[in-house]
Amino acid sequence: MDPLISFSIFLTAISIGVVSSMIGIGGNSLFIPILVIFLNLDIHVAIATMVFSSLFIGLSSLIVYFKNRVVDFKLALLMEAATIPGAFLAPHISILIPTEILTYIFVAAMFTISGYMVLSNHSKSDISKEKCNIPKPTVKKYLWIREYTYKNERRTAVINIPLTIIASFIIGLIVGLIGVAGGTMKVPFLNLVCGVPMIISVGTAFLMITLTSISATAGYALYNLINFSIAIPVIIGLIIGSQLGTRVALKLPQKKLKIIFSMVLALISIIMLVT
Repeated sequence: MDPLISFSIFLTAISIGVVSSMIGIGGNSLFIPILVIFLNLDIHVAIATMVFSSLFIGLSSLIVYFKNRVVDFKLALLMEAATIPGAFLAPHISILIPTEILTYIFVAAMFTISGYMVLSNHSKSDISKEKCNIPKPTVKKYLWIREYTYKNERRTAVINIPLTIIASFIIGLIVGLIGVAGGTMKVPFLNLVCGVPMIISVGTAFLMITLTSISATAGYALYNLINFSIAIPVIIGLIIGSQLGTRVALKLPQKKLKIIFSMVLALISIIMLVT
């Protein structure tokens, strides 16, 4: 690959790493349109390459969120138990879907999630940012009650276990099909459906992004769809950007994170439609 193109990808990856690590989307939904539009990369290859890259930005961002104690490991493992099978199945379905249809699926998913997060600003405000301690959960029938202490305030999240398992499998399938990191859909699910504070939703999402990326990457590797010459500058840039972005996210009010989340996804959808 031309060194100038590689350097341009690297700089772009830094910028995308900053934004994506702030809102828990992994960078895929931002980078896939760039690879398709400006490098004329087949969307199947773009998706596979970015799924592979997500593994590294997920790990990079997770380290910072873990240090600030805003990752709910038990909740993440529950969701990933259903997400991983869906993500592994997706590549086998993806190669059967025409590129044009796959693009429309991508755009529709982004518009839906963007609108969903805009509506969340009319719901009860999240607890303000600070480090949190996650106490042991209490199980009542099919509901899982999670209590979060955020500074000196408490927040209760109600996890509907059957719903969460079904939603996680579907999300895993969609993640593998359109290459968007699971956080793009899991952050809204955790925050709006389950009531998990936004910053904890983002931190937890990055743990799930990492685990899901391993599964989806394994599936795409079977078809040799990963472009490693593009993935290398993308990964390096995303790691640098994610380290900056996660630190900014921990200082921002939660409502602002939601607004940024919605605006970014809407912009991606528009770009994909007009090109």
